[in-house]
Parts: sequence; structure tokens; C-alpha cells
Amino acid sequence: MKIKTKLNPIYFLFLILAGIINAVGVNLFLAPVNLYDSGFSGTAMLLAKLTPANWT
Repeated sequence: MKIKTKLNPIYFLFLILAGIINAVGVNLFLAPVNLYDSGFSGTAMLLAKLTPANWT
């Protein structure tokens, strides 16, 4: 069975927009009060707090 997908440039625009919204939300709301997001971004936030400053 062949699955035919079409790469539409608008999908990439939406992905970039979603990433920007997520980054702004994490930096403005979660990071200042030491709350952690789930998934990769939460793991990155936790590792940023646990590692020394010269490693980041």
C-alpha cells in the first residue's frame, strides 16, 4: 500500500510558528517560576538547571 503525502510549505510555517509560541511560553511563564514542561523541552530545562554554567 502506498501512502502519498504532499509537503505543503504552509505546514512548515505552522511548525515554525508553533515552536516560537512554545519557546515564548516556556521562557515567559515556566522558567521564571521553576516549573518544568513535559517532553524534550522539560528535559532540557531540567538539565539546564542541573549542569554547571560552563557546560551550557
